[in-house]
Amino acid sequence: MVFEILEYMKNTGCFVRDQFHIYCPGCGGTRAVEALLNFRPVQSLYYNPAVIMMILVAACIQSIKIIEVKRDTKIYKTRIIVYTLFLANWFVYSIVRNILLVRYGIDMLGDFS
Repeated sequence: MVFEILEYMKNTGCFVRDQFHIYCPGCGGTRAVEALLNFRPVQSLYYNPAVIMMILVAACIQSIKIIEVKRDTKIYKTRIIVYTLFLANWFVYSIVRNILLVRYGIDMLGDFS
């Protein structure tokens, strides 16, 4: 059932990709999830590293929550750093992927070939 939902999501397409001929930050995310579910983490990173980064961020935030409970204190700066690093990496990846596509004609996902 999960794979049927992923297949449906792949077939619906992406508005940004279809209208502007560039990749949105989420493009490749469905394929990345499918690759992870098929135990192909390297391929998942290739499609969209944000999926694995989100899992790592969730693990970091849970670890921070455990530490906060044990110490009876809040660690806001660490949370902000984790979220900022995630968003910065995702943003840079999205920009680089589109520069490769528009400037050099390198289509990482093969959607414009």
